[in-house]
Amino acid sequence: DAVSGRGRDAKRAVESMVLIAGYILEQYERAENHVSAVEGWTVVAAVILHVATREKLRSREYEQSLNLVWTAFYRSLEGLQTECLKRDHFIESRYITAERDDIRGARTMLTLGWLAAKYFIDKKNTSQESSGSILTIVKREHRALRFLGESDWPYILLLSLLLERTAGTSAGEGLIQAWIRSIIIMNRGSDPAGIPSPYWLQERVLALNNGKLAAYEKEKFSGQSYTIHSALDMLVRRLLRQAVRYFWPTASQLTFADYLPGNSAEWFLWRGYNGYMRLDDSQRSVSWSNWRQAVHKIPRNSVPEILIEDSRWLLPFALTYPHRVTREMTGVIDAVIGERADLV
Repeated sequence: DAVSGRGRDAKRAVESMVLIAGYILEQYERAENHVSAVEGWTVVAAVILHVATREKLRSREYEQSLNLVWTAFYRSLEGLQTECLKRDHFIESRYITAERDDIRGARTMLTLGWLAAKYFIDKKNTSQESSGSILTIVKREHRALRFLGESDWPYILLLSLLLERTAGTSAGEGLIQAWIRSIIIMNRGSDPAGIPSPYWLQERVLALNNGKLAAYEKEKFSGQSYTIHSALDMLVRRLLRQAVRYFWPTASQLTFADYLPGNSAEWFLWRGYNGYMRLDDSQRSVSWSNWRQAVHKIPRNSVPEILIEDSRWLLPFALTYPHRVTREMTGVIDAVIGERADLV
């Protein structure tokens, strides 16, 4: 039967948005700014998923538009891989300031994170040749990574899963432990700076670190973390009891923070207004067996069902919306991609 009423209006709005987005994002594609293009197409997909969830649309009312967005997204992702393969390194010799460790480290983080996402997307589609070339790039460049803020967590998460699968479990686990260690170090001392929250993307953190922000734009980050609990969960799933025991006395002194959207549609908005901030002051002992049991079974309904049903968007969404990679979302990715937990 024909699409009617509000569903028809939503369908037309989605189709118009995709058309307009194409005109806007074409300029990034033309300039070969591949990362901005894939982020832009992911934002378009997230808006479609938001509308589909909010309006309770049937898949046939938005699926064609979403498939067009995926085609454009994947084309840009392939462009990124092609450009990386043409180069022997990521050094930009023409731009001296771009070769500072923090700036090149951020550029490397973004690039390798998206390549890791493509690795897993291609693995799902059994594209072995593409996977091999991505591994070459990641193994060559990953030592240049620099941690800036908690918006890096989805990138660290995917790279750790990639290294775990291709270079051995210790390589992936080592990256997770390095992440935990860096958060603890940033919160040490009498007046620590802390680590910028996942709402602060890499560009803004670089501006903060280089004194480019006005005083009113600055925030206090010390004493809490949005991602250390997620990282510890990953160690628990990998049965690294000694590592968790080592980190826990200092990690547990932090407040574990998360924003939980109020409904499935809100997940796909950059800013939510109907959810709540979950703060956990966890200065207490924790049962290892209880923790293990809790993190090995991830409730499906802890993230929008539409992301699990159309899982091709799971990783692009995580990289573009790092503040939505909650403890539960990390568990879902570790279950779907890392195969270290069960969805129940």
